[in-house]
Amino acid sequence: MSDKRLRMTRRDFLQGMTAAAAGMAATAGMPRWAVGAALPGPVNWLSWSVNQVPEIMQAFQKQFGASVNPINFEDNSEGFIKAKAGGGKQVDVAQADGTWPMQYHKAGLIEGLDFKEFSSAEFLDPSFKNLKAWKLPDGKMAQYPYEWSPAGIIYVKGKVPEPTSWEALWDKKYKGRVAMNDYVEKNILLASHILGYKGDLLNTLTKEQLAKCQKLLTEQKPLVKSYFPSSSDVVKAFAAGEVDIGYSTSVGINLRVKDSGGPECGLFIPKVTHGWIDGNMLMKGAAHREAGKQWINFFHSPENQFTMAVKTKYPVVNKKSIQMLKEKGYGWLVDAVRMEQTEIVQQMLVIGPPKDMDAWVKAWNEVKAA
Repeated sequence: MSDKRLRMTRRDFLQGMTAAAAGMAATAGMPRWAVGAALPGPVNWLSWSVNQVPEIMQAFQKQFGASVNPINFEDNSEGFIKAKAGGGKQVDVAQADGTWPMQYHKAGLIEGLDFKEFSSAEFLDPSFKNLKAWKLPDGKMAQYPYEWSPAGIIYVKGKVPEPTSWEALWDKKYKGRVAMNDYVEKNILLASHILGYKGDLLNTLTKEQLAKCQKLLTEQKPLVKSYFPSSSDVVKAFAAGEVDIGYSTSVGINLRVKDSGGPECGLFIPKVTHGWIDGNMLMKGAAHREAGKQWINFFHSPENQFTMAVKTKYPVVNKKSIQMLKEKGYGWLVDAVRMEQTEIVQQMLVIGPPKDMDAWVKAWNEVKAA
């Protein structure tokens, strides 16, 4: 991407925010239930840091009178523990990805969502509206999706040749220059791909296979610059020139590095990979339930999902948002992050809690301690 296009992107982002604010003040995020006086809040929102866009949270407070209080987490297991500990008294809305929403449902932490109650769902891509992985017995959904992505490898062009497999992250010539994330499921699944394991590995990985994954990750450790807690930290490391190659939790991370003043990076998506679908859940017994439902609807509005796509460079699932991106000069972004190639979702192993979570956590902690 040229520097000229990057300058246009920043200018267009500001213009898009102005247009989005105007749209939100008029109709965006308006739910099907009645809106009266200011809603009691705040909305305690358990969420990834990358999604905590100040402009969107401030616009919600201006329109509905309730502030949004973000509670940070970076790993699904961490988020689940926080949600379970606080319950609805401390958390109103929680985010998760992959099949984790069903873990929340089994634990009795969330209530099902009827998309007919959310005006923003009118624009939800049909392939995400009835995800079997999130369908509850009563027909409601455990979570409201908003973005997705497969995992891959990010690398600095000119320093690292385009990778051809996951094994590039184990190449000794990049010692001390490899970026990895501190994510239990993702790292073990990554190792399982290299070892050639197939099937529903979250439920079928044996103790012997888990041990081999642990051994492989331990062998990689001397090459790793750091196990970064979030994708934002990985972006900062590449932008600062601290790393040359790394595990990417999402498409678009190379664009975020460039936007941060970093080097030109490429992104390689192996044929065998895993990935995620993010969403928002409504906590059962939420102290600020109505404000929480309003926030979910508002966050998923076309205007706000447009803003999220521009900021995070993740593929969003709101069809009107995608159309807005094309109309406002972001067609290149839609193509670059494969936003309309939803068949990828059917091909990737969707991340979720492993059957033996304790064993996986123990294995990963031993890798880091080695």
